[in-house]
Amino acid sequence: MFNQRCFYRLVITLILALAVCPVFSQGREAFAAARFSDVRGHWAEQSILEMSAYEIVRGYPDGTFKPNADIAFQEAIVMIMNTLGWGEEAAKADLAGLTFPAGTWAKGYFALAVKKGMLTEGGLPLLDPKRPATRLEVASLLCLALGFEPDYTSLNFQDAGEIDENYRGYVGAIVKRGIMIGLPGNLFAPGAKITRAQMCTMLSRLIEQNLTAPPPPRKRLVARITGVDEDDKTITVRNLSGEKTFEIPGDCPLFKDREIIGPGSLSKSSRIKLITDEERAYYGSLLSDFGSAEKTVEGFLVSVSSGGVNQAYSITLETGTGEKLRFELYEDARLLDGDKELTAADLKRDSFLQVELDANNKIFAGEVLRPDTISGTIIEIDRDQLTIKRRGVKEDYQISKNVRVTKNTLRSLSLSDLKPGDYVNIVVLGDRVFSIDCLSDAVAELSGMVSKIRGDSIYIYVQNEEKRYDLDTGLEVYKDGRHKDLADLKRGDYITFCVADNQKVISIEMLDEEEGEFTGTVLYLGTTNQPYITLRMEGGLELDYDIYRSATILRNGDEINLEDVVPGAKVRIEVDEGKVDEIEVLDDRNITVEGMIVNVNEEEDRLTLEINGRKYNYDLAGDVVVLDADGKKAEILDLKNYRVEAKLEDGVIQKIEVKD
Repeated sequence: MFNQRCFYRLVITLILALAVCPVFSQGREAFAAARFSDVRGHWAEQSILEMSAYEIVRGYPDGTFKPNADIAFQEAIVMIMNTLGWGEEAAKADLAGLTFPAGTWAKGYFALAVKKGMLTEGGLPLLDPKRPATRLEVASLLCLALGFEPDYTSLNFQDAGEIDENYRGYVGAIVKRGIMIGLPGNLFAPGAKITRAQMCTMLSRLIEQNLTAPPPPRKRLVARITGVDEDDKTITVRNLSGEKTFEIPGDCPLFKDREIIGPGSLSKSSRIKLITDEERAYYGSLLSDFGSAEKTVEGFLVSVSSGGVNQAYSITLETGTGEKLRFELYEDARLLDGDKELTAADLKRDSFLQVELDANNKIFAGEVLRPDTISGTIIEIDRDQLTIKRRGVKEDYQISKNVRVTKNTLRSLSLSDLKPGDYVNIVVLGDRVFSIDCLSDAVAELSGMVSKIRGDSIYIYVQNEEKRYDLDTGLEVYKDGRHKDLADLKRGDYITFCVADNQKVISIEMLDEEEGEFTGTVLYLGTTNQPYITLRMEGGLELDYDIYRSATILRNGDEINLEDVVPGAKVRIEVDEGKVDEIEVLDDRNITVEGMIVNVNEEEDRLTLEINGRKYNYDLAGDVVVLDADGKKAEILDLKNYRVEAKLEDGVIQKIEVKD
């Protein structure tokens, strides 16, 4: 007898031989996909016909398959090794110096098994090649042949105690991966003989799980049907490898839900598994549709790879958070770029994909998304979020972790260099920003009142001065986010407008003074009797509004009193029916204010300014610059009761200059 190690190697040989070989085949005869007379309705019918289509097994001369017959030891070895693609190597194996068991016709396979360490040379003559293989032997051989680690967690069979301790880990590894399953009654039956049907089922699972490739010239493919021609007896299918047409002869078994169907039952867009060579199909089985997605993922394509014996594709996406995620794709995943359906070869690095995944976290559908370039003015910005005003409407976006920030497309910037009021071009996909180009030096956003329009020119009052601008040929005019015609503009209309560096107006937003949201600097503020505010917008346009006594006044999300709003502060106001119902202070610490110095406290480096009749206290920087009306250095105590302009940074006065 042979030792235990020899037995393990022998078992491996059996498994490998069972998996892919034409040990029963007669080449490429038509019977390879024929319907055997004794398998119709058998639980393993489809597996048997698949293995026949692969030319791994064949039937008997009388047209039967004998699915419940035993598999001889040497037959199992040959089938396994051929399944793993070792058939040609076995045919050329060196037989010199080996003693083979009596009665074997598989000497090349036994020799190759010794060479690969599956059998021992000394154990060869002790083998009985005609002895039926058992389920325990095949499970152990499969585990060792496929290189699986032993696993003891999957043995929940009623007869698990009957499995030899030396082999339990091997059985567990094979059962865990679904290559072998139990018998009725939750039994494994380790000593039971392997049947031809069971062997076909196990071998088909090896191929289905991409543990081995189908034996050439056969191929397994999963695709979507794009055409069926019953007259020409052909089927056209498409998957990630492209589109191809195969002959589908009358002896090609076709299944739907375990029932035999004819070519007339095949319909476009249905999923199908085919076993083919380069020209014809030998087996087909309709697959269920994917259904709805369990989740959707978006990101830039980092890489595309194919691996596994059946060339399964996978891709790596980089999401907006900077995370790189790898996903496998189904062979027949449908990927679109507009109206064009893509193959795996069509996928381009850095394209942006939105993919749909099923419960197995595999991609079954996807779409190439084209980025949008949007122009607008920054309202708010932080590390993760950006709010811009575009066509008079606020839009919120998430900022990609790997966002690219530039100045006029040439100079790199950091995100912290951007500030509210900057005019930007942003590249967005969905609700996420991937690129920001600051155009504040190239595009100025101004405001004013329309004076007149003459031909290709417009005259606008800006800071009480009428200025002339040329109109760009691509001029956009809009109001409340909707396009308007230039003819809709009339004298006296308040507008905000963008001027390019060539001094041409590229966009005009018509303002509705009675309704809307406006941002600017507080010029005047009345807090008694009937409260009012004068807001100076970018470009100099001044808007005057009464303030509702019930108006909400905010700073950093907290409610404050109207008296706490300092003239000179940057604010956002909301106007409803011609009156202000909300004021939000955006910045009152990095501004310039005008007022009269009414008190100076040298000990505490503080002074008091009277601004619009109210007193405000400010700290002085240690190196504060103080200038008189002639621009010469002065002592701050000498400026008491003078009207000054004070520049603040982080709420501290950095510079004081006397106003004429």
